Amino acid sequence: MKSGQDKQAGSGNGASAEAFFLGGASTQEQEIVFTDDPVRPPSVNSVATSTDSSKSSRKSLAQRFGLSFRNRSSTLSDDEATTPKRRTHLQRLLIRRKAEHRLLESGLVTGRDESKGSSIATATLASVVEEGAGDDAEILEDAQRIMEDSHTKELSNTMKKINEMLAGWVPLNNKLESPLEVRMVDFSYTALIQPGANKVKTVFNSSFLYDMKKLWKRVFRGEEPEAELPIRKVILDKINLVIEPGKSYLILGPPQSGKTSLLRAISGHVRKSKRKLQQKNQTIEGKILYNGKSLEEGGTEFHIENAIEYIDQLDCHAPRLTVEETFEFAYQCKSGGTLLREKQWLETDKEREFIAQADRERLRVKATLVGLGLDGVKDTFVGDTNIRGVSGGQRRRVTVGEMMQDRIPVICGDEISTGLDATSTYETVELLTHFAKRGKTCRVISLLQPSPETVSLFDEVILLSEGRIIYSGPILEVESYFQELGYKAPKHIDIADFLQQVSTDGAEFFTPSPEHPNPLSSHELARAFVESGWGKLISEKLKTPPMYSWAYEEDGSGGSLRKKQIGASPVAEMMGVKHKYANGFFRNTHLNTRRFLTLWLRDKRVIIAGAAKNILMGVSVGGVFANTTEEIDLVGALFQAGLFIMLGAMQNASSLIADRPVFKKHFEANFYSAAPFVIGRSISSVPQTVSDVCMFGTLLYYIVGLAGRDDAGNFFIFLATLICFAFTMQQQLAVFASFSTTSGLQVLSAITLLYFILFGGFIVAPDTIPDFYLWAYWINPYAWANRALVINEFSSDRWEDPDEILIRLGYTLPRSNEAYGTEWIGWSFLFMGLYYILCTILCAVGLTLSGEKVVSETLQ
Repeated sequence: MKSGQDKQAGSGNGASAEAFFLGGASTQEQEIVFTDDPVRPPSVNSVATSTDSSKSSRKSLAQRFGLSFRNRSSTLSDDEATTPKRRTHLQRLLIRRKAEHRLLESGLVTGRDESKGSSIATATLASVVEEGAGDDAEILEDAQRIMEDSHTKELSNTMKKINEMLAGWVPLNNKLESPLEVRMVDFSYTALIQPGANKVKTVFNSSFLYDMKKLWKRVFRGEEPEAELPIRKVILDKINLVIEPGKSYLILGPPQSGKTSLLRAISGHVRKSKRKLQQKNQTIEGKILYNGKSLEEGGTEFHIENAIEYIDQLDCHAPRLTVEETFEFAYQCKSGGTLLREKQWLETDKEREFIAQADRERLRVKATLVGLGLDGVKDTFVGDTNIRGVSGGQRRRVTVGEMMQDRIPVICGDEISTGLDATSTYETVELLTHFAKRGKTCRVISLLQPSPETVSLFDEVILLSEGRIIYSGPILEVESYFQELGYKAPKHIDIADFLQQVSTDGAEFFTPSPEHPNPLSSHELARAFVESGWGKLISEKLKTPPMYSWAYEEDGSGGSLRKKQIGASPVAEMMGVKHKYANGFFRNTHLNTRRFLTLWLRDKRVIIAGAAKNILMGVSVGGVFANTTEEIDLVGALFQAGLFIMLGAMQNASSLIADRPVFKKHFEANFYSAAPFVIGRSISSVPQTVSDVCMFGTLLYYIVGLAGRDDAGNFFIFLATLICFAFTMQQQLAVFASFSTTSGLQVLSAITLLYFILFGGFIVAPDTIPDFYLWAYWINPYAWANRALVINEFSSDRWEDPDEILIRLGYTLPRSNEAYGTEWIGWSFLFMGLYYILCTILCAVGLTLSGEKVVSETLQ
């Protein structure tokens, strides 16, 4: 049974909280200061029940919640004293988020008595709010909203589940914290841009006819084309920033203001290249320091991009993988399938046993599913525009969760609200920022026109305009800062929309003053920020030593002995920073092979359509040459077999272009290199290729009556030749697909097909090819496959004099009347094998270079 005091504290009208707040009301505004004391849930008895004890009760609550109050009434100006109502709304949102975070940490939102929880929420808000910032009704109303808010309850339930799952990991993770501070010192990035790079492409101006038209005008009419010399564009200009651990930063700015480039620079993807071409096309000045260490100082054992994850604004996934399989693949690639790669950091057997158990249960994957609210759809396909799967908001969270499958001190999200409504954006950002505060990690996220509720989730805002920073500081101070510059926001405009307008033009919000008679340009706004108090604060921080020093340094002898520094962060000893990839070559190949096989097995339409096509083509081609005994007809049937292989390879080559966005995302995030991807993809195509060739080849072989249908050896050599040529042709076209567009692949495939046919030995007999074209015949893989098929057919027991037939058909050695022997079948297999290996290497190189090219174009 409750005591009278408990009943009073838990009453619906909140009488005790009202008495507490009213009794301590003061005309002097006070500033809250968060201390480093641990947050503990308040006791109901700590809520004062009379006005006389309100001040002591406030002090008790402040101590319990790690708060201290400083009087700052003397610093208030008349403008600040008359803060508009809209700013009060933002202030209330920020206060509510702090109180909500503390209640969630205390576990008091759900699972407790309603009246008791409501009273605690009121007391928590009263302890967090600035004195005089609102009235009693607002405090009680916000407290009730916190207790009744479905999002808060859902987040609390999620935290409860995760806490149960990670009961043994939380203390271990706190002991192994790896904070990372990022500093940008006078960082500038410029790139050469083609004038027509942003030109809208149409079917006509992208065609060959358009190029011919320009050539006609230049040659025959003397019309010189417009100057298309590249221009140098400043993408980021003199950026000075300090990204501190445990904070959440919101980046705002209009399109092409440098938001993506800034995020990629922070995540370590903008660095000076050793290639001369990239050095010519881009210029990087200044430096980026990670715990005081720059990329150039790191050397080859410094992969800071593995400690700072970049989340793209596009959702690129394998559509036929489930949500859980997508996370599992990322988990295996990013962390090597273990919760903690640094096993040497474990000190007790209990810790080692917990990590082993967590690895067996795939704890990180399960925790991510629960944390992002995806555990209910974990067995649903991710999907895309063509394949039904999860919703757009859930797919966005899949993109976020995929990049959280390792211990990441900093996460950079590039417009993660793309395709989401306001509610989904709020939920996603709330989860990211809340768990960042719990884990003392950092979140740097750019959004486009977020709602005030979403803005209130962040600690600081970074506003960009034309590649320059025009504000960087607390969100609550940004409006007053621009008001001093003459930009005053109307009451009907949200804070994010106001900042977006100011960074674009903002003339409609400008009020002239003696100091600023005209609206400021982006350059003037950037200069004003540098000269402001917030800009000087950043400059002062950059002059101080890093918050965290680099954990270990090599001794002077150049040996392997490492010496730990005082007050260091162990980021340097994280395996992800020391090694580019979590797995070796063979394991990455295995993971990619298994992934592609899973995707192939689930695409039933392709398997069924392929089988129908093979049977139809086998019967059709075989029926044309059925039971023929004419030598030239048999050669024609063998030619049709090779042509079928080439056309099938052309049809399948475009699938690599569809896979390229996923590869480029994984490649940039250091999931794996290009070689395991190419080899794994090729190995996974074995079942489909072998089944296609066997169905078509068997029907063709026995309907036509090749080798008299009696010799099993000839039959298997026939199938083996077609299979080898199929793999060679697929890999040849994969080289083109690794760097070209879909239309470009069609053109290159057509040219390749024409070359293979023309110099393949059927259209033009080998002995009639001119000497200066013989090189084209000998490097043609189809010529080797066709020669092997012809030799295999006419060397069978069906024919009495194979050499005479081969000589008559023109299959003779160069400058000789001697026919090819059966040993040339073996040489054909050797040539196609070597050709396949060469194409595999070229395909991996093409994917690597095209991935780097896309990264460069994205930055521009």
